[in-house]
Amino acid sequence: HWAAHKLEALTNYQLSHAEAVVVGLALDTVYSRKKGLLAEIPAARVLKVLAGLGLKIYHPALDWTNKKGKRRVLDGLDEFREHLGGRLTVLLLKDLGEGVDVHEFDMDLLDESVEELRGIWENAKL
Repeated sequence: HWAAHKLEALTNYQLSHAEAVVVGLALDTVYSRKKGLLAEIPAARVLKVLAGLGLKIYHPALDWTNKKGKRRVLDGLDEFREHLGGRLTVLLLKDLGEGVDVHEFDMDLLDESVEELRGIWENAKL
């Protein structure tokens, strides 16, 4: 849950660890689908279950940017890489109950994933 720790810090811990983990899981689910690792139906099921439990799958901190316009949450990947000793390893979804380790992210696709997740949340397409 690479995004959770960064989201907590960005919100000065107004977002609890559990809430941040849910948002990070939702983001990783959308990214997994966009990357072609996870099919559409299982991805939609994950998001629907989370939302159905009354959990927030998006937080505005995902869109907060630095002076250069880069989403600040994305710095969490570099921080997580350092925490792991230099090699990034993030578990993404390949199917329900089946993960796959990845060692790099497509930052443009991750940006698109944040935008899509915001749209899903705002339009309640669940």
